[in-house]
Amino acid sequence: MREWIVETTLNIYQTLVPFSSLAFAIAVVVLLPLAAWRKTRGVGGAGLLVASYLFCATTWFLGAAVTFGSFGWIGLIFGLFIMGIGVVPLGIIGAFFKIGVTEFGVSLCVMLVITLASRFAGVACVAAADRESAARGAESLITHA
Repeated sequence: MREWIVETTLNIYQTLVPFSSLAFAIAVVVLLPLAAWRKTRGVGGAGLLVASYLFCATTWFLGAAVTFGSFGWIGLIFGLFIMGIGVVPLGIIGAFFKIGVTEFGVSLCVMLVITLASRFAGVACVAAADRESAARGAESLITHA
């Protein structure tokens, strides 16, 4: 059963990696430039937000596999009880200190940074676009009154 869980999570991770790579390329080439201009900031931010969920899923499945491979059932269950996201930090700890595979640890750290950066940038861009549209709406109400 243990091998099946690790194999399944790694297979899902390997399936998600090409999609995450494509989403990362689109985010860098298309969505970040869209977020730079005021009129398209909301679209760029929404795209970054959607991409961050794909990055998150990819990171989570690798974290779950490494956590389970490092700490077994206890580590996996403990990681799941920490709002479901605890498998990623436990996977980082397990990769560096328990199983000694630094490539997994570095991958998890980089993917976590990409996930959080795209999530925060997406939320910030959408919020800025909402504020700007609200300010334009208030200006139009004032000028029409």
